[in-house]
Amino acid sequence: MGSASSLRAAAATVAVVSCLAVSAATAGATDASGTIPNASPVGLRRFTVTSPPAGRPLEAVVWYPSTGGPTRLAGDNPIFVGEPAAIDAPISPGSHRLVLVSHGHGGNLFNQAWLASTLARAGYVVVAANHPGTTSTDMRPALGADLGERRRDLARLVAWLAAEPEWSRAVDARRVALIGHSLGGWTVMAAAGARVDLTRFRADCRDHPDLIACRIVRDLPIVFDAEATSTPALPAVAAVVTLDLGLARSFDPASLAAFAPPTLVIAAGTYGPDMDATLESGYLTDNLPRGRTKSVSLEGAAHFSFLGRCKPGAAERLDAGIPAQGPLCQDGGADRASVHARARSLVVDWLDRHFGD
Repeated sequence: MGSASSLRAAAATVAVVSCLAVSAATAGATDASGTIPNASPVGLRRFTVTSPPAGRPLEAVVWYPSTGGPTRLAGDNPIFVGEPAAIDAPISPGSHRLVLVSHGHGGNLFNQAWLASTLARAGYVVVAANHPGTTSTDMRPALGADLGERRRDLARLVAWLAAEPEWSRAVDARRVALIGHSLGGWTVMAAAGARVDLTRFRADCRDHPDLIACRIVRDLPIVFDAEATSTPALPAVAAVVTLDLGLARSFDPASLAAFAPPTLVIAAGTYGPDMDATLESGYLTDNLPRGRTKSVSLEGAAHFSFLGRCKPGAAERLDAGIPAQGPLCQDGGADRASVHARARSLVVDWLDRHFGD
């Protein structure tokens, strides 16, 4: 989630460079990097969901196992390293397991491309969308205030795939896995059945006023509609993965205790008082069913380590353009590639294990 001012300012920078690069690349993958040996080529397509509600189109990308084709770097820009993919390549035959990825506040659909491309190599179809009002290209408060819309965005993506003839044949949309970073972690938990108790959360924030989640809810016009406190948006969830999530303490402990999907909680091992992983990811771990939950703290990872790899000099370019944006490229002692390798292995293992349940 990061600081509110950091993410709002970063949006202006990332919006300019959030695009598909035109440089050709090849997809080298090794076990040491956390990728999949003997893997399928990765395809990538873009699409837009225009179904209701009006005024909330979802710009999305889908990563998928393909039969191959010329590759380009997707999501490559002056700050972040892109991932090689065959744009609009044919989809590999068969029915593939579906994963939805939700980005954090001020993030975008390419933030977890490093993970999505790995999952596509492993045979998954992975969809990520820009959440209107909380994405780097659109930070309009009127669209971002109701966080319940984020969970409904995920349901709209599934409905779109199920209605499209080609994708309805290529994916099994009856069960999905959900992955979210930062506020995206909150989104996937809410979509899978965790209930919000805003009254309890506001009281809790009086005890933890430094948490950025508390400051965001206090300072910005954030609301939770009644639906965000009741039924899940996606009833058939095979597994959930959270990547250093925020806003976790808004969830009612009783709903977490009854949370059905197997959940992998990955936390950054390095954190400050505004994004204290023991109070965010740790809160989930303390309240979720022990037999269906795995908790991992990645030593040397910081909150933004779950974004893409930064190019040399990227932190300096960020700071030169918008002061105090260097943290987007700062890690907690480990290099970002090694953090990604560890996270990839954990996530692929978790999904492979629980999609078979």
